[in-house]
Amino acid sequence: MLYHLLTFGCQMNIYDSQKIESIMSKSGHSPVCTPEEAEVILLNTCSIREKAENKVFSKLGRLAELKKTGGGKLIALGGCMASLRKEGLFRRAPMVDILFGPDNMERLPAMIADFVSTGARQAEADFADHTIWDGLGPIEGQVSAPVGIAKGCDNHCSYCIVPYTRGPEISRPADSVLAEVRSLASGGCREVILVGQNVNSYKGGGVDFPALLRLVENVDGIVRIRFMTSHPKDLGDELIGVMAGSKKICPSIHLPIQAGGDAVLSAMNRGYTAEEYLDKVARLKMAVPGAAISTDVMVGFPGETEDDFQKTMDVMREVEFDAIFLFNYSPRPGTPSANFEGVHSREVSQSRFDEANALHKTIMAKKLGGMVGTTHEALCLGPQTEFSGKKLHGRTPHNHLVVFDGDSKLKGETLKITITRVLGYNLFGVMAK
Repeated sequence: MLYHLLTFGCQMNIYDSQKIESIMSKSGHSPVCTPEEAEVILLNTCSIREKAENKVFSKLGRLAELKKTGGGKLIALGGCMASLRKEGLFRRAPMVDILFGPDNMERLPAMIADFVSTGARQAEADFADHTIWDGLGPIEGQVSAPVGIAKGCDNHCSYCIVPYTRGPEISRPADSVLAEVRSLASGGCREVILVGQNVNSYKGGGVDFPALLRLVENVDGIVRIRFMTSHPKDLGDELIGVMAGSKKICPSIHLPIQAGGDAVLSAMNRGYTAEEYLDKVARLKMAVPGAAISTDVMVGFPGETEDDFQKTMDVMREVEFDAIFLFNYSPRPGTPSANFEGVHSREVSQSRFDEANALHKTIMAKKLGGMVGTTHEALCLGPQTEFSGKKLHGRTPHNHLVVFDGDSKLKGETLKITITRVLGYNLFGVMAK
């Protein structure tokens, strides 16, 4: 059958979508570019925030209209929403025919066959003590690729649904990770991004995360290594030392602070104080000069006072993050914080969001503006479509996006780019002579 896959959410979902594509291909199904062409429409969903779910429901509404006019299209919904909402999702989204959780995607072809033969809705969204890791193989033309090294999470932050949608943390065997990295490298991939809910607590067959990084660094053909997401409480001196001594590991890290007030961090069950977070950032910057740090910030958490919020702003000013994923708090079903008192009005939460966003824009304007006239290496990811003209895009080691003119044959090359101007969070440049 012809299928179209829509992906929502994080790097783990992007990686899971690659697994779905591999599973579907091995079962004889073929991808198409648009939902209109497809017989099967697959949605790999995110449920980490209410806004993420709303995007999916909005898309389902449009697909329902397509289903009415398209003659029997099958809609299958997978990912975190399938796990979190499995009890009532068929009722809320009657256009959905199949539900499958992150641990059940290998069953998707059989579920499609069962629905086609019986017309009965299919639902499998339970946790498994294993996962599908192997057999993806390189994707043609892929310069940068996510590689899953762990699934699930044991941290149980009070606001987070990941333990409820992806289950407890399971690390992938190191030899399996290395086999996939080697396969990607043989197919021309130049950069791998090791992904998991908490990569730096990885322990696969007695190999910890710093040791895994050293193993991946030895794979020929891979010139850059990134990883996400890191939990601050698990960022230790050994990992910092591996980053400092490596020529392949990019000098950038995603290190979610979430909040700057210790009372809020404690209520979130984050396992560190703001001072401990800042100490780790200082040690990282000392060992890896110029290290780029991105983060997550949540505003409007239940009980967050104005003083707590200003402490978050203080952390933002001190660290000067290179990117921020900024969120209004939204209660997630089944999490402890969904029952907390002190819930803020939408107006208060949005006001704090706007204030934090304005500060980040000011910081980034200064940081990116200071890069004009400087030259940086950029791994060319190929043509881009957002801006007019024959332009390419790439990323610097510090994970800044840069757009420049050039031939598409440069895809996969590491180029010297001189920055000429800034537009929003994007850098524009020219190839250095």
